[in-house]
Amino acid sequence: MIFQDSIFFFLNLLLLLGGSGGVAITFFLYRKNNNPLVKIYFLALLFWTLNELVELVYFYITLILKINNDIVNLLQYDLQFVVAGILGLTFIFLVEGFIRKKFTRFERNLYFAVAVLVILPVVWLLNNFTTGIRIWEFVMPIKSILIFGLIFRLLYIFARSINLILNEDIKQLTKRLGLVSLILYPLVVLDAMQTSTSGYMFGVSMSLLFYFVFNIMWMRVSAKYITLPDIIRVSDDEPLGKYIEKFGISKREKEVIQLLLEGISYKAIADKLFISHETVKTHVNNIYKKSGVNNKVELINLIKKCVNTL
Repeated sequence: MIFQDSIFFFLNLLLLLGGSGGVAITFFLYRKNNNPLVKIYFLALLFWTLNELVELVYFYITLILKINNDIVNLLQYDLQFVVAGILGLTFIFLVEGFIRKKFTRFERNLYFAVAVLVILPVVWLLNNFTTGIRIWEFVMPIKSILIFGLIFRLLYIFARSINLILNEDIKQLTKRLGLVSLILYPLVVLDAMQTSTSGYMFGVSMSLLFYFVFNIMWMRVSAKYITLPDIIRVSDDEPLGKYIEKFGISKREKEVIQLLLEGISYKAIADKLFISHETVKTHVNNIYKKSGVNNKVELINLIKKCVNTL
């Protein structure tokens, strides 16, 4: 049994380490762009990682070291709710940034109050341990309802505003993550209902699996944007301008390229440039033909090559 628990612990550790790559990429994106919204997203991922780390340490203490008592349980629950509450606070700012609209004062105060109530620890009751345990048994379900209610409310607001996201990559990623959440989140809840003595329902933590899948999907989309800001910011007489001159790119095609590099959809490009969707497709095909590439990824690589060599 100890050997089996050790194998599962190692698998859970791999999920945490693999998923933490998403935090690293987001940090590099923030350093590259200095974008406040990316900074908030980085903090949200960081606190989510801390929450999963607390859970993994708890797994190690209870199932590997076989230290399992009410004090350990209370400390673990308190730590996870503190981190979850802070995550909720960052999520408030993150949703505001994505929908580009601030909540009303009442909404903001309500969401902040919920997050703060979740953060407040119960550990201080340990000087009267019996009372602390009784109060915690009452407080825990209330905190769970509050944090899940806050997150679901913010996700609902975000889902309603998904069409406001101009970046097509992020929009498609959001839709895919929504589908993954519908599949995995019920398993996360079922897994969380297991008692600490019986371990995870499936051996591997569903929460860590969700964390891993989420970050792998995020890394696949975000990795290519680490170097793109340098390209987007350069002026006409810098490498991008030389690329345009080298391949005979017209002024309108240059505008289309700049928007493509920002990950904006054809429809959004058409709206921004006041042209039809078909005209955008024609410009893109002409750009590909002039540049000798077949798709957007090859175009990006070609421009990056020009930036690095010219």
